[in-house]
Amino acid sequence: MLELQEKRIVVTGSSGFLGSWVIKELLLKGVRREDIVLPVFPEYDLRSPEHCLRILKKGDIIIHLAAHLGTVRDQQAHPGEFLLDNILIGTEMLEAARISGAERVL
Repeated sequence: MLELQEKRIVVTGSSGFLGSWVIKELLLKGVRREDIVLPVFPEYDLRSPEHCLRILKKGDIIIHLAAHLGTVRDQQAHPGEFLLDNILIGTEMLEAARISGAERVL
């Protein structure tokens, strides 16, 4: 079992449905609010390697839930843009986690 109480936890996508639920659960598990790092766009653009590295320096464990979302109409009108953004977000976060030596990525 992963001990969370002494860890700094980065939660990407924290303003979304799933992210807000994860934060509530972390708090219920005894994680202190000040140990939960919540990167938000545009301060942290997770398509940027530099932004990903900057945020991951603040945490031990990464719970990666961020994605570029929009309405169905938006996604139908610009499918390539959504696909590329989400590929970049995932790839850059994983590479930054590898470089930064993150303890765990979920």
